[in-house]
Amino acid sequence: MLYHPELIIYLWFLPLTIWILIPLSLGAVGLSLHLVQRLLFFTREDTDKRRSTRYNISPVRVNVTDGNHFHAATINNISTLGICLKNLPKKIFDKAERLTVIINEKEQNHHTLYVQPVWTTTGSSGRKLGARIETASSQWFNFLQNRTDNRQTSLA
Repeated sequence: MLYHPELIIYLWFLPLTIWILIPLSLGAVGLSLHLVQRLLFFTREDTDKRRSTRYNISPVRVNVTDGNHFHAATINNISTLGICLKNLPKKIFDKAERLTVIINEKEQNHHTLYVQPVWTTTGSSGRKLGARIETASSQWFNFLQNRTDNRQTSLA
């Protein structure tokens, strides 16, 4: 009466279900929920890992050189530690380890930045380049402060 072969077979499925099938199904559900969350709620701000505040000061035209090539670009945004340039030619500065950025503020003022490229993206309007500022001219921080102060007063 206590011996039922069907019952013993079903009892072997109990550990299989508890230790293998339930964790696998929970993992699959969790993974799919994570992927859906990333697709639906992904924003650009989530990927911003800058250590200093970014300021959008467009349109400021600059000249960029690697020592061999010289091109004009536009500042997309700046911070005290980095700069993002846009409207660069698509096939230039590919292997540059250091670039010189010259910002002509007025006829008599210009600021020279030595930057190290960190990332590049290429789009329909040209290339965007993000770079870390290695050294800057002494007036750079004054320029940055004036630009950000003007932006904050115009927003108020």
